[in-house]
Amino acid sequence: MKAVLLLVLALGSVGCGGSSPSDALEGSWALQQSNGCALINTFTSPNYALGQICPLTNGDFGFDIESGTFSASASQVTYTPTKASCHAHSHTAETD
Repeated sequence: MKAVLLLVLALGSVGCGGSSPSDALEGSWALQQSNGCALINTFTSPNYALGQICPLTNGDFGFDIESGTFSASASQVTYTPTKASCHAHSHTAETD
């Protein structure tokens, strides 16, 4: 499964700084997705924590959290979860 997190990567490039893509992502980033979900990533290399809250069709909200390790290049972030509230799976966020 691939998720597009262009804003996270763009913010990372001007974020807290650092000499590598992983260093540039250090800190917490929030993203409002077009599907109504809100995503919060916290990066402390090589670890990450991710929280996502989404409106459900019945009017309630669903919340998913996961944590694990990540690696980053200039064009993508690869997440490898070690704990998750839902089914854990590796995923990659790519830029265009």
